Parts: sequence; C-alpha cells; structure tokens
Amino acid sequence: MGAFYTNSFTAGEVDLLRSILLKKFNIESTRNSAGKKGNEQYIIRNPKREVPKIKELVHPHIPASMAYRVGL
Repeated sequence: MGAFYTNSFTAGEVDLLRSILLKKFNIESTRNSAGKKGNEQYIIRNPKREVPKIKELVHPHIPASMAYRVGL
C-alpha cells in the first residue's frame, strides 16, 4: 500500500487531490485520519495495485541518488 502524507491539508483539499488523482491518472485512493481522534489530519492511501502507476509517474522527477528511498 502506498500513501501520501497530507497532514497539513484540510479534508476538502485532500478530497480535491484525490479526485484529481482519479480523473487525471486513474489512481484510486481513500482518505484516512492520520491524527488522534478530533485532530483533523489526513493521509491519502492507495491500494497496492495502484503503486506501479504512482512509481511510473514520479520516477522521472526523482534524482537517481534518491530513487532507492522511494523504491525505484
């Protein structure tokens, strides 16, 4: 499973990002709470089957010296 840590984003902003990921890149995701109950922080989680799509999108933008940190 992959995740985007969007702790500083509002629920609306996270939902907007999720909708863009789905519409533009066909990447499915869910919004999960990242903080303690009542603390509005969120993580975008992607099913394991979506991880190859994400890797393909970000690979050209990751410096070779850092690629191992994100599993590329």
